[in-house]
Amino acid sequence: MLRESRIVTYKPSFRSPLYPWLQIIGGIAFTVLIFEMGIVSLLITLLLIVIGFLVYLFYGKRKSNAEFALMHLVQRVFNEMPFLENRKITTNQLESELRHIIHDRDQVIEDEFDRLVHSATVLDLQGPLSDAQFFVQVAEASAELIGLPAERIEQLLRQREQLSSTVLSDLLAVPHIVIPGEQKLSILVARIKHGVSFAGSNANVRAVFVIFGTRDHRNLHLKTLASIAQIAYHPSFEKLWIGAASNDDLRNILLLGERKR
Repeated sequence: MLRESRIVTYKPSFRSPLYPWLQIIGGIAFTVLIFEMGIVSLLITLLLIVIGFLVYLFYGKRKSNAEFALMHLVQRVFNEMPFLENRKITTNQLESELRHIIHDRDQVIEDEFDRLVHSATVLDLQGPLSDAQFFVQVAEASAELIGLPAERIEQLLRQREQLSSTVLSDLLAVPHIVIPGEQKLSILVARIKHGVSFAGSNANVRAVFVIFGTRDHRNLHLKTLASIAQIAYHPSFEKLWIGAASNDDLRNILLLGERKR
């Protein structure tokens, strides 16, 4: 169920071989076995199912606010149907729980990059956009966080792009600017579904990470850039990034991405 729901934070340490045929055959075999055991066994099975459902309905449901993988599977079906694609029936609770489980399982200790991602502004844009149009939206979204007027941020981004292209691949660009002050570093994460075109590049960029930092945080700036590159160059990144269903999914891709810590 978790695998078919395509939850971004589902990263099992073991994958069952011959999926899904082994599971289908097992389900059919056990169903046949129950029927072969006779009517009494069948009635007992149905009775236990009903009792379990009633216990959940009248007790468990009130005591738990857990979110089920089945709902994410239904959400995936909705997303693939044009007339239901905007209907939201899930939250980020299950993804968050799975992320914590993975961190505990793999003994992951959160570092500065994780904290930057947690606090990052996330934009999910349709596009297509030019770099000028994109910089306007970035400036408006980050002005309050950075503490600079949107016009100034836009100007700095354009000036930086004129110095040399910040496009690193057909998928990825990492614009970065120096901001006034001390001890400041933040990032803005953007997915542009139909791409953004940067001047001087033929790439149709769909993943953009904008880094804002003061001069005294140069080392952390470089570490952040390295972390982004490690995650974005992983073979599975593009598929996950394009298929992400929400801003939380985009954030989780970065938090769970494979990189050196």
